[in-house]
Amino acid sequence: MVSGGFNQKALRERLAQWMRRVMEERQWSAEQWGARADTSPTNITRFLGGKDDFFPTVRTLAKLASVAGSAPDLTSRLPTVETIPLPLLSESEIIAISRAIKRGDRGMVAQLVAEANESTVPVPAGFGVAAFAVTLTKTTFDLGGMLSGDTVVVDPNTAPHHGSIVATFDGEHVAAYLYHPPFLMPKSASLAATPLQMDSAVVLGVIRYLVRNVG
Repeated sequence: MVSGGFNQKALRERLAQWMRRVMEERQWSAEQWGARADTSPTNITRFLGGKDDFFPTVRTLAKLASVAGSAPDLTSRLPTVETIPLPLLSESEIIAISRAIKRGDRGMVAQLVAEANESTVPVPAGFGVAAFAVTLTKTTFDLGGMLSGDTVVVDPNTAPHHGSIVATFDGEHVAAYLYHPPFLMPKSASLAATPLQMDSAVVLGVIRYLVRNVG
């Protein structure tokens, strides 16, 4: 499973370029810059060393930028991720597709997904044919980072294995579970989230991506 976010590598490269340019133009060492900004020089040297995932805090960057008289450009021209629209299934479409999956009719699943295009959600390109998005309507995987109301991208063509995170439909709710035959296991702090027998819900497919609306 993957999730959306900034291009971390590009962000680090742009910030490092700015730091090196300031030090070259001002002829400052990390110690001199840190002293002027009232911050530890290791905030500079550790980041430029790139040996771990260390990243200066926003407060530290503000101090460095203030005494340098310039700021790193971190908001424009960063590489963008190509996206594609995937159908976001309605309740009636979920019912139809779950019936086709239960029958083992993969051809019908692909046809139904292809026709379910009134509502879409943008996701990174690369998902296979017949992938679709659904909205979780039950809290079963909050300890795994997925909440009721989240949208997830489902791959119906990859057979789940032990430990896969799958989307299910029980005739009423769409939920996320761990695939743990003969059970579907929740990962939740809710006492209402209990294990299900495999035959009590249709496994729609393996969850590949999470989309969360934070607006």
